[in-house]
Amino acid sequence: MALTILYVILSIAVAVLTGFGAYALYQTALAMKETRRAAASANKQLEKIDTAVTNATDAANSVSRMVQRASDALEQPMEGIMKGINIAQKVIQKFREQGENHAQRDE
Repeated sequence: MALTILYVILSIAVAVLTGFGAYALYQTALAMKETRRAAASANKQLEKIDTAVTNATDAANSVSRMVQRASDALEQPMEGIMKGINIAQKVIQKFREQGENHAQRDE
């Protein structure tokens, strides 16, 4: 009889330990499931951030190219204007020299 009671107590202890092990595995599975959800959500947020950074970079590059084009477009006319000013200065210098030559002859 004592041996039967020992087997019953051992059986109950094994059943309790098995139940506790199953509960622990169940809780671990739930935690893993929640971790996967959190990781998926974080991945989606990181994709959104990556897209935003990529779009901002593209916009900055676009603005940089527009500024460069505007600078190039302004540079060419400015070179022409500077050449025109230099030519005008040379013409004015010639007229001054001729004026001074005529003024010296008249004296």
